[in-house]
Amino acid sequence: MEISEYQHLILKTRANYVQVSLEMVRKLEQAFQKAYEDVNRLLIGIDHDPRLTAQRQFWKVRKIQLKEIAEGLRNGYADALREGMKLVTINSAQISEMAETMLLTSHGYEAVLVSPAFRTLPLAAVDHVWRRIGTDGLTLSDRIWNLNKLVRQRTDAIVLSGIARGQSAVEMAKELQRDILGIKRPEDIPETLRWTKGISRSVRGRGTIHYNALRLARTEIANAYHEAEVMAATASKVVSGLKWNLSPAHGIYDVCDQLADQDVYGMGPGVYPPEDTPLCPHPNDMCYVTREILPVEMWGKERVKLKPKKTFDFHHPEETSYLSATRKQEVTRPVTEKYQKAVEDQFHAMIEKNTVGTGRIRGVA
Repeated sequence: MEISEYQHLILKTRANYVQVSLEMVRKLEQAFQKAYEDVNRLLIGIDHDPRLTAQRQFWKVRKIQLKEIAEGLRNGYADALREGMKLVTINSAQISEMAETMLLTSHGYEAVLVSPAFRTLPLAAVDHVWRRIGTDGLTLSDRIWNLNKLVRQRTDAIVLSGIARGQSAVEMAKELQRDILGIKRPEDIPETLRWTKGISRSVRGRGTIHYNALRLARTEIANAYHEAEVMAATASKVVSGLKWNLSPAHGIYDVCDQLADQDVYGMGPGVYPPEDTPLCPHPNDMCYVTREILPVEMWGKERVKLKPKKTFDFHHPEETSYLSATRKQEVTRPVTEKYQKAVEDQFHAMIEKNTVGTGRIRGVA
């Protein structure tokens, strides 16, 4: 096997991660759809009696069932996310072990050089991400648990507000549709497009339960894949480092540009020792790492421990462009001195605090 063939095989793990991520989002959409329909059924008959006291009493009795609905959504969410994490990490570990075995043996090395760590990598990567403490002081498990509480609180607030404003059950359902399913203007969506993939991104509501939950899921499955790649490269006998690559969809200038450009360890721009590879710095981060390979004669030997530089030269663009939230137009804005300093501070913090183990801090989605 040639090194180029090895690299091509490893890249297949990223294609699998993208596919699994899309499938996970589809399952989560179904979970949110079911939760909305279940909550909607609780509202049936709430406006039969126009008296506010009667409607409040009606909801007080019905909302007892809301706890069960919220717990069902939380459990379905956690199961889908954990399943997605397991699939991407298992795929990464299996392909890494197979590719490394083929590469080593094709160049005259013994297969026994392949690390047994590949076998325990999936469980370790998922567990690491699940228990890692975020910048908000919470673990992923904590934040998923809070989904239960959030659904109940937001639903209760919307219904009680609707009662006070004299809304009908249909009007309250539209408000809940926005919050639970993330649709800003249900009345603007043609009936034929409701509950389908045809719903435009422009009507998806930022800040809703739906938006925040899906953003968290996409971020954490990306973190699991990234962690598996870091662990696989660390266990490898042929990998010298991991190179940080900007996603083709990378838009606004941020710390990722510096992670890709700076030569922190003297290994080349954007290249890091596997065990010191930075974490994904922000939600929905689609940047990725690729493997740098040692000279053949160095395979199987212990890597030299490198130390990061203390000072860096930063080169910032004068302006940055990105697509607006509605994906309708490109927005350009200047890169101010304040923004430059924020990028530099975040970069320094990532390099200085990026230690392997449960102490690694992830950004909050």
